[in-house]
Order: sequence, then structure tokens, then C-alpha cells
Amino acid sequence: MGACLVAMAAILVAVPPLAGAPRSRVQAAASAILAIGSADVAQGASATVPLAAALDVYVLAAVTVDVQYDPGVVTATACSADPEDLFDFSYCNVAYASDTVRFVAISAQGVTGNPVLAEVSFLAVGEPGQVSPLHLTADNFDDPSGTEVPVSMEDGQVRIASGGGLPAPSDLDASAISRSEIDLSWTDNSSDETAFRVERSPGGSADWTEVGSVGADVTEFEDTGLACGSGYDYRVRAYRAGDGQYSAYSNTDGDTTQPCVGDCILSIGSALIQEGESASVSLSAVLADNVLGAVTVEIDYDAEVVVATACTADPGGAFDMALCNVDDGPSTVTLTALSTVGVSGSPVLAEITFHAVGTAGQVSPLLLTPTTFVDPDGNAIAVLVEDGTITIWLPTEMRYVPLTLKALP
Repeated sequence: MGACLVAMAAILVAVPPLAGAPRSRVQAAASAILAIGSADVAQGASATVPLAAALDVYVLAAVTVDVQYDPGVVTATACSADPEDLFDFSYCNVAYASDTVRFVAISAQGVTGNPVLAEVSFLAVGEPGQVSPLHLTADNFDDPSGTEVPVSMEDGQVRIASGGGLPAPSDLDASAISRSEIDLSWTDNSSDETAFRVERSPGGSADWTEVGSVGADVTEFEDTGLACGSGYDYRVRAYRAGDGQYSAYSNTDGDTTQPCVGDCILSIGSALIQEGESASVSLSAVLADNVLGAVTVEIDYDAEVVVATACTADPGGAFDMALCNVDDGPSTVTLTALSTVGVSGSPVLAEITFHAVGTAGQVSPLLLTPTTFVDPDGNAIAVLVEDGTITIWLPTEMRYVPLTLKALP
């Protein structure tokens, strides 16, 4: 026994050191692992599985592996040897025997870590439901000194998909959650689907269109970008990519998006001002059926024609907080207002005073840009903008026309 230990120590000294943190073979209690993957494949289709090793502390220099399979179920059609290019020499023979693929590789310095030795492709020639084991035999598994590396084998298998009919999904439920979105849910009754395909039709129509899909085992779908106050019908079916098969359709269900709400109107008044004089205009909103929770509006004007000198924010006290800044820029007034419960109706948002600094006949546009216009929950509200103008003018001079008297005939 002592002689064996001495001989093993001599072998370990002869092994080239590994990069990183070398460890002695004596420290290794576990064996290396040689494993081949498993796969499901449709009848008549191909699948590729990796042949790989987990070497732990060992160094692999020479390897010969046979992969045996059931030729009545699958046939080996291709093999890519050493795809990571780790060995000095390698080859893979898919015609080694009618039921065997042979892989051989050699490295003078040895390979460490978890190398992929080969990738083997199998064609399904059997019937749906059949399974071929992929049985491994390591005829040679040595380190650079020629010492056998202890290795355990993990076999794999290739299973031909059942190919049976896909059960249709059921219990489809469509529920409108906003003016533009309907959410779907259903029950998954299949076990090997690849996806679920969702189709939509305008309510009561037979014009079906696929509008989206979700992956296997997903049973929900959000359909967005819909028209408000409109009805839509839905149906769903399962799809299996392996054989390109669809299930029957689920039940049909539909809903109507939430009613359309009238557009808001944001407007600012217009005014005539004499040279050197001032005038005020109102910034107002007509909210229709909406509730306004927060608003930020910029009012841009021509500073060579008029200058904003004052602004009264929220003169009706409808908001919790309101601020109007006439100094936001050389030609910009900014209004901001907030309400936690929301404001409805037709509120006056601000009264803005402009002073005419230009000459008679000049016109300044009052351009509105709502950067925030949302309800109390933060949802955007559609708004139409009506701009205004301020025009500088001079009073028309009175002209006296002489009266001419004519004698009656």
C-alpha cells in the first residue's frame, strides 16, 4: 500500500501545474463527471445535445467516448467536436457504428474546468412518444501523465414529442380596465405548447386578426391602444412549434372599453391695448367630464410687443396650491396648480396682465403649452389648446365733415 502511495505522488509531480490555484490530485475525493444532455424533438425534426465534462480538480489530456442510442428512434446526423477549441486534436464519428457515435480528443498540456467535448445532432425517425437513451461509455479518460482519471457517467435521452392534439385553452375572460385597454385571462389545458396566440375582432364581427402572443404557461394578455367606448371580442389558441400544430380555439369573450370622455379645452383670451397701456387676459379650462388634478402651462409671448407684469393664479380658489411666475423667462409666463381631490367644470386658472411696449399695429401671439395636464391619479387628460393674441392700437381720430346746406326744390 505504501508503494502505491509513493508511485501516485510521483505521478502528481509529473502533471503540469494548472493556471490559477493548483491543487494536488490527492486532495480530490470526487470523480470527474462526463454527461450528455437530453432533448425533446418533434417527429422528423432534429435536436442537438452537448457532450460535456465537469473535471473538478482533474486535468484531461486524452479521451475516447462512445455515445450509444436506439437507431429505431433517432439517428445521429452530425457532430461538432471540441466546439470551444480546447484540445490539440479531436474528431467525432457519427458513423462509427449503426447505433454509436465515437468522440476522440487529445491535449498535450491537458484541459481543465468544464469543457464541452462535442455537440451531437440527432434526427427523430421513430414514432411520437418513443424515447432513445443516450448511453455513455468512456473507453479512455486520462490525464497528461497517462493516469486514468476517475469519472462518473450521466446518460441522457431524446424523446419524440407526443404529437397528439393540443387541448384548447378554456375559461377565456375579457375585462376592460380603461378607455384604451382590455385584459385577458384563460386556463392552460396543454402541457407542451410553445405559445398562446391571441386573436381579436371588433364586437359582433367575423373579422378576426392575431394581435399578439405569449409564451408557454402564460395565461394573461394585455391588449392596449384600443378606441374608447368600443366593443372587442377575443379568442385564444395554443401553438406547438415542434410540429407546427395549433389547438382549437377557446371560448369567445369580449368587453367594451370605458366610455370616451370629452376633450378639455385650455384657452387664453385676446385683447386690444393702447401704446404704453396694460390689459389683462384670462387663462381658463373647460374640463367637460374630466377632473383636473395637476396642471402646468407655459404662456409664450413676443417681448418686443408686450411684457407680462402681473399674474393672479387661481383667482377662484379652486386648487389647493397655485403659482404663477411672470419671470420664468424673458417671454414666458408659467402657471402651476395642484388639487388632491381634483377640479371640475370651467375654472379660471389665472389672470395675466400685459403691458404694451411696442408700437401701434404690432401683434403678440399668446401661445399655450400644457406640459402637465392630469387627473388626481396622474393619468393624462387629452386637452385642446386655443391660443390668444394681444394687439397694440391707436384710437381713431375724430374728423369733422363740413355740413353743406342745400335748398329744397
